[in-house]
Amino acid sequence: FIRQPNFLHEAVGYFTGAVGQQRVPEGFLWNYIIPLPLVEEQKRIVTKIQELMREVERARNACEIQLEAAKTLPAAYLRAVFESEEAKKWERKKLGDIADEFVSGGTPGTGIPHYWNGDIPWITGADITSLWVSRGRKFITADGLNNSATRLVKKNTLLIVTRTGVGKVGIAANDLCFSQDITGVICGGKIIPEFVARFIIFQADTLIKIQRGATIKGLIREDIEFIEIPIPPLWEQKRIIGFMNEKTAKLEALQSSIQNQRSALSALPQSILRKAFSGEL
Repeated sequence: FIRQPNFLHEAVGYFTGAVGQQRVPEGFLWNYIIPLPLVEEQKRIVTKIQELMREVERARNACEIQLEAAKTLPAAYLRAVFESEEAKKWERKKLGDIADEFVSGGTPGTGIPHYWNGDIPWITGADITSLWVSRGRKFITADGLNNSATRLVKKNTLLIVTRTGVGKVGIAANDLCFSQDITGVICGGKIIPEFVARFIIFQADTLIKIQRGATIKGLIREDIEFIEIPIPPLWEQKRIIGFMNEKTAKLEALQSSIQNQRSALSALPQSILRKAFSGEL
């Protein structure tokens, strides 16, 4: 009964004491009127509550298992593509031999206010949280761009994190700039940026293993240039991109459905208590 939100909310209204040491006065608890059915009815209600709570917990555990299983699916989709018999037949070339250009990033002076809070997106590795990246947490001005090592790259530029987050990769969804923690790759005509991004995600563990550095570990330009990229025909790259996008969309829908189930289950215990103490159980 005491775990019900309405009881707790009412108790808070009677708090006494200084901030950080507030407590419910003994008199509030002593004088609070609670429903008091016969002992046999109390036992029945408690038994029913315990039974329903166990069912809720089982359902919650099932949701957690489903979510953990869903996390393994993206890697499974990538293995299905890049470890297939067909993939073994594809020509492979170093990224440095097929990319048009590699672009380094930079950071405008943080102590110069007029370099910041402009309208040019500027991202760091921490801002790459999905495949397509349109903006980060900060923006710079034209002065910040022109007076620093960062560069404005075009839409579809591949963004590879080379420090503090090695293994992450994204694609510019629009023109943007980035920090020195990222290397931009302007892909040539033989490869589609999204196909390369998917492959580098597949190779993330390998990149993490070869990073170097005493305090801040990372990759150097040569490490990026020496990544061997499979080069199937463009039509095959497009087919693979379509396959991955379809699977990703279905997975996101599944995860959203499971999350909704989990949220609904989180609300059930209080619903059970309300019914129990309103005579509906």
